[in-house]
Amino acid sequence: MSTRPPVDYLRRALAEPPDGEERFNVLLELGLAERRTGAPEAVGRLEAGLHGGGGSAQLLAALAVDEAVRCGSRERATRRARQALAMGVLQDEEAIGYQHAVNALFMAGESEEACAAYEQAAQRARLQGDPFALSNLLGFLAYVRLRLGRLLDAEADLREGLELSRAAATASTAFQWHTGTLAEVLIERGELAEAGALVESARLDEQPADNMQLFFLRGARGRLHLLAHEPEQALADFKTIVDVAAAGGAFNPVWVPARSLAGISLHHLGRAAEARTLINEELDFARGWGAPVGIAVSLRTLALVTGGADGLAMLEEALDMLEPTTARLEHARTIVEYGGALRRSKQRIEARERLREGAELAHRLGALAVAAQANDELAATGARPRKVVQTGLATLTASERRVAQLAAGDMSNKDIAQALFVTVKTVEVHLSSVYRKLEISSRRQLASTLAGDL
Repeated sequence: MSTRPPVDYLRRALAEPPDGEERFNVLLELGLAERRTGAPEAVGRLEAGLHGGGGSAQLLAALAVDEAVRCGSRERATRRARQALAMGVLQDEEAIGYQHAVNALFMAGESEEACAAYEQAAQRARLQGDPFALSNLLGFLAYVRLRLGRLLDAEADLREGLELSRAAATASTAFQWHTGTLAEVLIERGELAEAGALVESARLDEQPADNMQLFFLRGARGRLHLLAHEPEQALADFKTIVDVAAAGGAFNPVWVPARSLAGISLHHLGRAAEARTLINEELDFARGWGAPVGIAVSLRTLALVTGGADGLAMLEEALDMLEPTTARLEHARTIVEYGGALRRSKQRIEARERLREGAELAHRLGALAVAAQANDELAATGARPRKVVQTGLATLTASERRVAQLAAGDMSNKDIAQALFVTVKTVEVHLSSVYRKLEISSRRQLASTLAGDL
């Protein structure tokens, strides 16, 4: 999602634009900008933009993502996104349109569908030898995988995407997206030093505050401030995201749950009433939109600042909403928070059961930060923490995991090296490490071993 040009600029551009596709793009941007500001002519402009070919697919995709970020009709956003993708022209003629449609599906709660769409698009870009498109697609794919809890896959996507963006000298916005999302993954993996170095390298304070491409970098910095017990600095980052997003008409917490994070910061500052107000605002947006994951995350956050029996009831509702979804990272985090709340309410036996469950799921995901929180809570109940494993899928690095996946698909070492832009020797070293960590002895065993992953 990019920062859109202001309405006045677009109106001037529409006065004397070139004919054809560029005129359509200006018309589309102006219609969407006016729609978000409530201008009465917006609907007419958007309807005027509907014409045959790629234009109509672009418009449907743009309207779908606009519906999603504004928390409009989830059913309408999903329908338009699927219609746009079904036309079969977006991936060939308009990359931004493809991203708009798939991101709308993701926000609507169709995360597996969005993930599959980005996987297919990334594979096409890889086969076509297009590093620019592949780098951008890997960034979006990684974000979806992160939210699904596929942390090691997301990390591998982002590291490859960063290398491609450096090699192809792609736009700084792609680099910022990759860096911010990688920092988020590293926080979940418990790699706080590397996450902090990435965020520091971005020099956020030298960048314009209203750049939406910096949301994830700013959000990662806010989370690092919270972990460092610096809630005032964290609040500044999260409030910036909330304010800039609201000014652009973006309210969907599935994309960026900044109100929840700002609420947690306020809670740590002892400003409980303000915290509840902000989190309740997010919960209202989430309930209005209707995607279960967004509702569950807002509920979980509200439970943490509420506490007591009411907090436990909110956590139970959040767990019920997450159970049928594929959002495993949020599920693991909520199980652990629920276990901690049970411990604080003196229900130690049930607390231990839920904390062990949460720790196990977190370890399987490679979410070591959540697993460490679960172990701390277990220790507080007097139970023995879960032993940290030294072998298995969760111990693979992102690069090792990517090489293993390609090798399991019957690619030769040479083909893997070409696909990942590394040397054959590097592939051999990674595979040797994979065999040791997975306790297997040959390439033939890779597919069945990897199939045991979530």
